[in-house]
Amino acid sequence: MDSQLPDFPEEVPGLTENVVNTNYMTVYADPEFEYWVRRVNISLNLPVSYAHYTFDKAIANHDEVYFSPSLSFDWKPNNRFSGSFSGGLGRSPMNMNLIHPGLIMTNYRTLKAGTEQFYNSSSQNVSASVSYKHTRHGLFANGIVMQSWTHIPYTMSQQLYGDYVVYSYADADNDSRMLMAMGSVGKTLDFMRGSCNVNGSFSRNESQLFSQQQSVNSVSTGWSIGGKINGNPCRWFSFDYSIDYSDSRLTMNGMSESWLSTMENELSLTFIPYRRWQWTVSGEHYRNEITENSFKNVVMLDTKLIYQFNKRIELAASLTNILNKRSYNYITYSQLSSFESQRQLRGRQLLFSITLRK
Repeated sequence: MDSQLPDFPEEVPGLTENVVNTNYMTVYADPEFEYWVRRVNISLNLPVSYAHYTFDKAIANHDEVYFSPSLSFDWKPNNRFSGSFSGGLGRSPMNMNLIHPGLIMTNYRTLKAGTEQFYNSSSQNVSASVSYKHTRHGLFANGIVMQSWTHIPYTMSQQLYGDYVVYSYADADNDSRMLMAMGSVGKTLDFMRGSCNVNGSFSRNESQLFSQQQSVNSVSTGWSIGGKINGNPCRWFSFDYSIDYSDSRLTMNGMSESWLSTMENELSLTFIPYRRWQWTVSGEHYRNEITENSFKNVVMLDTKLIYQFNKRIELAASLTNILNKRSYNYITYSQLSSFESQRQLRGRQLLFSITLRK
């Protein structure tokens, strides 16, 4: 990698050039052992590898051995139900793209420096999952829970210099953990030739960071719930509707920001009044919480008319953004900051098209 910043901001200290050459060779084996006990399948994975890294004298060469065993139990008492439990631990090399001591400008106000030292990370994880299906009744359900822990000998650091933000890696241990759970339940609706589904998820990520040379314990939490339903109740009409609601919050050193929510609705209606004609009307509703109790609502409407001239020629006319909305805003959280997006939308548009098929 070669990089340089010829017009470097004077108020930001650091190297302005990077010249790094990375080469590595890996030899690995991935033995796996399976054993069946009645309806339980026990699997043991023992991947092991040897790696030789050379850095063309930029940093010292390294020889590493990595071993990441995992054990899983899969239980299937019948054709409808199955469950599994697994756990593992491992050791892995750093991202080679982080080996650069100099700064790289990632956008107009953010710069990032890597590290001059090669390091390895270690991790542990456990997970459990269940699944159920009853094909004759059209009922399906599944769920999964996973907990993981990661240890890295370096910690991300944020430093402000005027209007610029510099991210680097401080020589301090970083222990992070993540909890994730998700599940869904679905059912076919034979009376209207459709289906419905309800799903939900929860996540919690905790890690250590440095901001302005101060240690920060960062916890990001989020959850969501949603549903879908679709059907074709008669020959000339079909529909598809979905709704999703989510909440997220960032906590730093025990001080929490407000929960910010996002809700999205989508509805599509299709009519076939005659054999060669198809008319679709679709709408989307977004409700984003920009700040506490301050919401931005956006409604989008589109329509499309299709005429199937024959098997090879199709004529269509579509009208998008009928309400002529001009902007879409939302906020997301990262480890050390919040990010607000303000997107400009294309206005109302009418499009005629011809599709030719062989």
